[in-house]
Amino acid sequence: FRITINDVSFQIKDVNGSVVIDSEILEAYTDTISMNNKMVGQFPILGVGENTIEWSGAIQFMEIRPRWRYK
Repeated sequence: FRITINDVSFQIKDVNGSVVIDSEILEAYTDTISMNNKMVGQFPILGVGENTIEWSGAIQFMEIRPRWRYK
């Protein structure tokens, strides 16, 4: 599948089931298995205010849990 957030795309290949994309610690994983080697592109970053989110591929469910804080 491919996800695009604010015109920045990333892709995870060979996903069977769920995958967590954690932009804070720069890790992609399924349960305890690293998926970093299956990820193509940059980790997504949500900006302050509105964000454009698009996706393609066989995604049945997507949940975004932001960790808001000031820089």
